[in-house]
Amino acid sequence: MLKYMLFFVFFSQGVLANQAQEYLLSLSDLEQKQVFAGLMSDNAYVCDAVDSLFYHRMNLNNSAYWYLACTNREGNRESYEVLVRDDETGSTHITSCSALEQVGLSCFWSKESKTNN
Repeated sequence: MLKYMLFFVFFSQGVLANQAQEYLLSLSDLEQKQVFAGLMSDNAYVCDAVDSLFYHRMNLNNSAYWYLACTNREGNRESYEVLVRDDETGSTHITSCSALEQVGLSCFWSKESKTNN
């Protein structure tokens, strides 16, 4: 019983929260797209505009999975999975959906996220 009470105290005080994810969720849709476009550019990906953005889930390590589609100046569109880690800096790992497909995985997109975001 004591360990459940301790868990509740830590969880309710935000000790287990992914601060970068909380920040992202506090932003408007437009602001989220701008942040992710900057993230992509900062990591040498050609992404002039984030067309679609979809938050999928948290994993057991409290890292967040986001999926986005970018368009570059030439009009080429590429989709990516972005993992936002629960660490001091909110570090990220970016994988193109085409790379995931090459190893038998895929990016998660809901029907709504493909058409409405």
